[in-house]
Amino acid sequence: MAFQLSDYQVGWISALAIEGTLAVAMLDVRHPRIPTPNDDNAYTFGQIHMDDESVHNVVILCLGLGRTGKASTAAAAESMQRTFPSLKFTLMVGIAGGVWSEDADVRLGDIVVGASGDGDAGVIQYDFGKTIRDRELVVTKRTMNKPPRVLLNAVSSIQAKHGSGDLGYLDFLEPRAIRRMAPRPYDDYLFNRSYHHEDPRDRSCRECDTSELRPRPRRSRSEQGIPKIHYGRIASGDQVMKSARIAEKIRRQYGILCFEMEAAGLDDFQFLAIRGISDYADSHKNDEWHAYAAAAAAAYAKELLTVITSTAVPVAPKDAKAQQEITRSHRAMHIGNVMDSATAMYGDQTFSGVTNFGGTRNSR
Repeated sequence: MAFQLSDYQVGWISALAIEGTLAVAMLDVRHPRIPTPNDDNAYTFGQIHMDDESVHNVVILCLGLGRTGKASTAAAAESMQRTFPSLKFTLMVGIAGGVWSEDADVRLGDIVVGASGDGDAGVIQYDFGKTIRDRELVVTKRTMNKPPRVLLNAVSSIQAKHGSGDLGYLDFLEPRAIRRMAPRPYDDYLFNRSYHHEDPRDRSCRECDTSELRPRPRRSRSEQGIPKIHYGRIASGDQVMKSARIAEKIRRQYGILCFEMEAAGLDDFQFLAIRGISDYADSHKNDEWHAYAAAAAAAYAKELLTVITSTAVPVAPKDAKAQQEITRSHRAMHIGNVMDSATAMYGDQTFSGVTNFGGTRNSR
């Protein structure tokens, strides 16, 4: 079965390589590549199966090296929209720096969805005029467009499912390939806002003073090791947030749950931002939680697509005969390609310490 560019209705954008790898891993079926003349973006094509037995044809774009920030995202998304004329909406999926508070218990590995309960936009844009460690001037704040109704309705459906105990995204974290690529780290350290990272040459916190850890209540046994979903505002800017004090100031002003760098570039598009928390937007930022946070965000994005019906996004129902043929020829190749690309990108050592997503973790 040959697919055309016009057959793809759902866009999925990620910035980092690990985010793109885990996005591809969420596909139920991977399609052959299709030429995209006059478009320099590199796409991956595939399907995600829906609860009503139809499918979403999904095109995934990973921005890649040197293409972070709102300008790069906007340019890539514009090319994507021109190339795929049937796109109805786009998901912006990846990692972010969270801001913990007593009101919003955002922790490493959790998921933040840019959907505000007050009907406001789920993403705001911020910029810095000048930043010298903890002295700063915030010069702009702009509220962006709200996510489209089809995505907000899907979010409501997901919230109802989760409220009844049906946490579908956990099922998408369980496959062995996902667990190998993105094992859940053990340690979740949140330091006092006034305490800065000790050794700039060593991104780990081995030399940091554990007496500076902020006390937080331990999550219940049933919640430990499970990504918690938070709904609210995401801040998007062109600088990586590495100041806990500035992050807290913006959180207090605008009710921010996390910080990232790409969603502001999608203001002219129909999109929803979904972010996995990989750090606390402070000087202790490192890569330890990147893979797991990216996997958690991708799993939520996949669950979201499974509840969007074919009447909301026009897609052709699965033709049984054609679908069986596609599935047989591509499913094994898809899983193999995902693992091969991940191994080539990160090496075998990345997958040596396999841990269970549902296990108990230390959180201090």
